Amino acid sequence: MSPKKRFLTRRRMDQDGVETTAASTASTAPASDARKHQRRNASKNADVHRNDDDTDYDAGDENNNSSSSRKKHRPTSPSSSTSTLQLSSSLSPPPPKPSVKRYKKRGRKPKQQQQQQSSPSAATTTAEITPGRRRSSRGNSSLSELARDIVVHRKNVVFITGAGISVASGVRPFRGKSGVWTQVIWTTATREAFRKNPLDWYNQFWLPFLEMPNNPKPNAGHIALTTLLAAYSNIDMITQNVDGLHPPSDRLIEAHGRLGLFKCIPEEDSDTDSDSDDDSDRLVHLGHRRKHRNASKHINSGNDHCPYRKSKSLTVDQLLPRRTSVAFSRKKSTIREAPRCPCCGNAIAPQALLFDEGYHAHEFYQFERMEDILAKADVLVFCGTSFAVRLTVVALDHARDMSLPVYNFNTQDLLQPSLRLNAENVTGKSEETLPALVAACREMERTFKKDAGGTAMPSTTTAVAAATTTTTTASAPAAAAASSSAPIFVGS
Repeated sequence: MSPKKRFLTRRRMDQDGVETTAASTASTAPASDARKHQRRNASKNADVHRNDDDTDYDAGDENNNSSSSRKKHRPTSPSSSTSTLQLSSSLSPPPPKPSVKRYKKRGRKPKQQQQQQSSPSAATTTAEITPGRRRSSRGNSSLSELARDIVVHRKNVVFITGAGISVASGVRPFRGKSGVWTQVIWTTATREAFRKNPLDWYNQFWLPFLEMPNNPKPNAGHIALTTLLAAYSNIDMITQNVDGLHPPSDRLIEAHGRLGLFKCIPEEDSDTDSDSDDDSDRLVHLGHRRKHRNASKHINSGNDHCPYRKSKSLTVDQLLPRRTSVAFSRKKSTIREAPRCPCCGNAIAPQALLFDEGYHAHEFYQFERMEDILAKADVLVFCGTSFAVRLTVVALDHARDMSLPVYNFNTQDLLQPSLRLNAENVTGKSEETLPALVAACREMERTFKKDAGGTAMPSTTTAVAAATTTTTTASAPAAAAASSSAPIFVGS
C-alpha cells in the first residue's frame, strides 16, 4: 500500500471539520490533548501541499479512493519535502531511553562493565587461583621463590622428572602428539604377556616401540638439574625415565628402571599373597613392604639362587646366547632368540617397571628410599611429567595432605590449583626453564651471600663433564644454554 493510500484510507470528517485517521501508524499509547491537536493540524497542512502539487489528483472527491482514479505524481517541490519531513518528525514517537540501571546508592557498576573489568587479559596466568593461595603473574617470581627455598631457606626439595625433559634430546615421549603410548603398550608391557612368548614380546613390542635414538645426549635441562644436584645437598631427584640421560648420583633414583639393564623373570610370582602390608599408616605408600621383605628372606635363605630376580641387574654383555647379546649391543630391530639368564636360564626382561609390577618388584627401583624422601620433602618440583603413573599420583596426594608447595615445569598437563593443592605452573620448555632456575639460584646466592652447604655452586663446565661422556668442546652449546636465563612464562 502506497503512503498516500495508507494516509487517506477510511478518512471521515465530523461535523466540526475535525479529521480523524482510523489506520494511523502512530503509537497506540494515549496522547495528550495538545499532542492530538498538533497532529491534526499537521495532517491538514499535508493535505494542502499534496492538493497543490498533485494537479492530476482530484482532492475534492472525498470518496474517490480507488487506485484507478490516481495518476503518476510529479516530483515534489523542496517546500513540500520540507513539510513532509516536518510531518514525519512531528508524528514519530520520541526514541525510547536506554534502560541503564543506576547504582549510585551502593556504588556498584553496571553488570556489563563489571564483566569487562573482571575478564582476564592475555597476559594473565594460565589457571585461576583460588583465593588465599599463592599466585604468580609477575614473570620469574615463581623461580625466585623456588630459588629462595633452595638457597636461603634450605628446604628439602624433591625433583620428579618425566619423559618431557628428554624430548629435546630426541627421545619420544610416551604421551602427546608424538608419543608412543597406545593401547598395545598398556596390554603388552606386563609380565603376563612377556611369559607367553618372550621372543615375540621383544620383536613385536619392545624393540619397535621403545627403540632409543642413536647416542642421545643430555640437553640443557638435564645439565641444569645436574648442576643443582651437585651444588645443593638439600635436593633429591627421582626420575621416571629409563633413557639414562640423568648421570648417576647417590641422590638420584631411577624409579622405572634403565635401558641397557635386564632382570630375571621367574616362571611364576611368589608375592601373590594377601595385600595387607606392614606399616600401612606411613605417610607415603608406593610399594608393598611386607612382600618385599618376604622375597628378600626367600633369596637370603638359599631357596632362590638367582640374585638377578630381586637384587641385581644384568648388563648386555652378560646375556645368553652371545648372538642375542651382540644384537642388543648393535641395536638391531629384531633378535633370533630371546635372552636368557646366565645364572638360572630363565627368560630375561628389560630392567623396566612393567604395568603389573609394583615398585617392590626389584631393589633397583628403591621404593622404600623414595617413600622416605617424599615423606621428608618440603617442596615438590615436577618436570615434564603427565601425572599418569603411581609415583606422581602418590606424590600429589601427599602434597595435598601436607600442604606442600608444588612447582610444575611443563608445556602441557598443567596443574589446577585448589584449596588443597598449592601449585604453580612454570610453562615453557625444560631446556629453557631449568637453566633459568639455575640462574635464579646464582642470583639468590649473590643477593644473600649464602654458602650452599659449604661448597660453591660448580661451574657449568664441571656439570657438563659430569653429565656427559663426550668432550667439553662437544658439549659447549648445551653448557651455554644451561648458563643463560631464557625468558619464560610463569603461571599458577
